[in-house]
Amino acid sequence: ARFLARVEPLAAAMGSPLSAVDHDDALAAALLHDLGHGPLSHLFEEVFPGMHAHELWTSAAILDPDTEVHRALAAAEPEMPSRVERLVHGVHPMPLLARAVMEMSRSSERSWDKLDEDRELLKRLEAGGN
Repeated sequence: ARFLARVEPLAAAMGSPLSAVDHDDALAAALLHDLGHGPLSHLFEEVFPGMHAHELWTSAAILDPDTEVHRALAAAEPEMPSRVERLVHGVHPMPLLARAVMEMSRSSERSWDKLDEDRELLKRLEAGGN
């Protein structure tokens, strides 16, 4: 959300202020971008020919009306699932917003990586190491 807050003034300066819908769609897309990502999915995608890429599983989960994800998004606004699914793939009428979502997605990956590093540091400190 902080990253999106930095994007909002840029979008406004470019003559395309973010609407509340844009804001909600961007946050949902950033949170759901790896929904279809299973354990070792990159490896399995390479080893098993014809296996669907995790991005396709993400799209399916967002667009399938039988999933809880779709129902939650559609409850907020009926067209939200399709907008969020496109935004997950970097497609939006406002390229700046599409890029912001991609950056938020990368940022969340780095945050989780950093969290793992922090846990390792805490373990070493608790064990008396540095």
